[in-house]
Amino acid sequence: MTESLDHHLEHFDPTDPDTVRDFWPAINHIRGTCPVAHSDALGGFWLLTRYADVAPAAQDWQTFTSSRGQVFPRHPDMELMDLIEQDPPLHREWRRLFNPLFTPAKVAELAPVMREVTTQLIDEFIEDGEVDISARFAHVLPGTIFFRVGFGITDQDLHEVHDWLIDTIQRIGPASAEAHDNLVAWLKGLLTERRDSGQRRGDLLDAVLHAQIGGRQRTVDELVPILMLLTIGGLDTIQNATGNIVLRLCQQPEIADWLREDPARIPRAIHEFLRIDPPVMLTRVATRDVEVDGHLISADSRVALFYGAANRDPAHGNTPLRRLALRRPGTRHRHRANRQPAPQPAPRRPRRGNPLQLPARARADLPQGHLRPGPPPPKISLGGCLRSGR
Repeated sequence: MTESLDHHLEHFDPTDPDTVRDFWPAINHIRGTCPVAHSDALGGFWLLTRYADVAPAAQDWQTFTSSRGQVFPRHPDMELMDLIEQDPPLHREWRRLFNPLFTPAKVAELAPVMREVTTQLIDEFIEDGEVDISARFAHVLPGTIFFRVGFGITDQDLHEVHDWLIDTIQRIGPASAEAHDNLVAWLKGLLTERRDSGQRRGDLLDAVLHAQIGGRQRTVDELVPILMLLTIGGLDTIQNATGNIVLRLCQQPEIADWLREDPARIPRAIHEFLRIDPPVMLTRVATRDVEVDGHLISADSRVALFYGAANRDPAHGNTPLRRLALRRPGTRHRHRANRQPAPQPAPRRPRRGNPLQLPARARADLPQGHLRPGPPPPKISLGGCLRSGR
């Protein structure tokens, strides 16, 4: 086993199915053996896996920039995605625009819609005895809520748009390209219609249409990639997080029992699940030669900051779900979850609501689930996230 894991020290490839199957053992082995490692896969990149290295690198945007692309691997012709592939000051302007839309109070206003959609989706399969939780729940839930609330579209339009979105994310080749083009055209039409109508509904479309970023309003063509990113990012991350949480609850039913005893524990549990199983993996690019733990990372090198590995670093007191039952309200802990930390520490940051909490509360009375025994195993995607499982 050790010999097979040693292979990852120089050839770690998060897109390789063999790597994906042993994702966390491989990452833990790298962190314990060579915490700052270089892989020759995918054109070459560095891996930072210890909390002591990941945390300062995440804060140092002058040395490890997002402005040269975070998505990895990426096609050489892939355009930068405004909003996340930026550094301050523009990054802060976008955050200031969207933060008010995700405060606890704003997210709480979505409770009726979230409970309605959650219950409706579960009722469709609860009597079947088994379900592909990713295909029939995690895929559908975030898109349905996001399109209804953020864009104000009707359920009549939802099905076709949602299919385009799924094909854009998960398929390759002509089918993905066609779905992407359809989605872009639809978003452009949606923005143009809202702008020309002069209506203001106080939703996501209004926020981006009337925002002043970098001292000017963005054109419709410039805003389409922003909405595409918010749509795909929102769907993909919540889908991955939901899959990860369901997988862990099936594998560790004592946690599910603990949550059923007191549903008030769910908000803390959600944060802990995100801490230990982050639903995304992004990268930075070094802007200069920099030494990390005795290793010289050359300028222009791609660097993967493995938040999940840092969150599991026993040297920092971080072990999987150790704090879930031990933490008490009011206690503080350090973590890197599904979002990047602010590029610079701020005196005070507004709290944001967690949209995963309300669906979890809505059906906390569900019976304990179990993974179907035998093949095929759950399908795990890039970053160790559950994408399909019965």
